[in-house]
Amino acid sequence: MDIKFILSFFVVTSTVVAQDKIEFKEHGRENKIFVIENEVMLHNDGAIPTRVRTNLRGARRINRDDKVSEIFADTEDGSGRLRSLPGGIIIELKEGVDFNQWASHKGYKILRELSNNQFMISSSPGRKTLEEMDAVREDSNVKSVEANWWTNIAPKKAVDASQFKRTESFKFNRN
Repeated sequence: MDIKFILSFFVVTSTVVAQDKIEFKEHGRENKIFVIENEVMLHNDGAIPTRVRTNLRGARRINRDDKVSEIFADTEDGSGRLRSLPGGIIIELKEGVDFNQWASHKGYKILRELSNNQFMISSSPGRKTLEEMDAVREDSNVKSVEANWWTNIAPKKAVDASQFKRTESFKFNRN
């Protein structure tokens, strides 16, 4: 009895694929972004956002209290800037409109004042932010509206990792 073994090797690469295209208006321009397939960003208050693969065994579980956003790319192949929406809409009202009164009347929760007549209100995380942003834009008292984007940026110079509690989401230059 002859037994033959076939040895096979599989190379797994990490390819980023966009599954949906979303078009939205911001800063008076039409924009489009692409949703990255099988990945989400978890945004929890006070913690560094964590990028999670959703199609892997043993991947971090997503809890009910986690703020979950899709990860968006500027291009269909996933290259370019990656970003997500932790929630929050930045609003500037027209001159003479009282923001507190306007927000109270509309039922919006004010998260913080950013500058004179510019505030951030709460919204759902992820693509729902863009839908809620469109609804706010329709108000005649609103001068401008934009999403509270989270973007991963690289530091211009080396950063001491000890200043962060968790650093697994970052790459540091050690020049």
